[in-house]
Amino acid sequence: MLSGGYLWEQPNAEAPEVYESFDFLRGLVVDGLGVRPEGGGGNTLVGQFASGRVGCTPAGGYWVQGLSEAGMQPTDYDVQFFPRWATGEGSELQRHQFGTAGYAIMKTAKDREAAWQWLKFTASLEGMRHVFANPNTTPSRRSMVNEELFGVKGPRHWKRFYETLDRFPSTGPIPAPPQQGSVETALIKNVSLAVGGSEAQMKGALQSLQRDLELALRRTA
Repeated sequence: MLSGGYLWEQPNAEAPEVYESFDFLRGLVVDGLGVRPEGGGGNTLVGQFASGRVGCTPAGGYWVQGLSEAGMQPTDYDVQFFPRWATGEGSELQRHQFGTAGYAIMKTAKDREAAWQWLKFTASLEGMRHVFANPNTTPSRRSMVNEELFGVKGPRHWKRFYETLDRFPSTGPIPAPPQQGSVETALIKNVSLAVGGSEAQMKGALQSLQRDLELALRRTA
């Protein structure tokens, strides 16, 4: 039986690996190769990517349908694995992340048996074929990530959406803490300043992020 997921205890915004990542992103902005983060979520980024304002962004198979609807052809873009760390040793150098989603049965559910049957159907091949008629996600079933789903609208290397799990065993899920709202507020407040200013501003922003995350994680959900 698995439950709980990651336990968020102490933030590490001032760790050398975090500094390295932010300094790389800051360099892209300084050199005119990137822009400071903007609000609006993935839908905003899809439009910016399709219009040429953004040339590279972390994303998954769920972007394929959106980019197609925005007018991009499969030959207009491609997908690649995450870059390696510049420092360090071992398989963690090129660790990837993935996100998952699914239904849950509430403790207050009146008909748990019916809910359980529905959950089993959504995880079946038949259920997924109903939901994923278009490439708007990377299905958890390997058999669904095929030429039929991604071959027409997807980029040349669409197989890499699933290959990250095979080729990089250290790949892990993206956890969301119970204090998601406070954590997100801390990130929005500090990340843009960290990558959009001088090195001194970046250091100050990471220190501020560390403090804000420490306060956020002390709160209960």
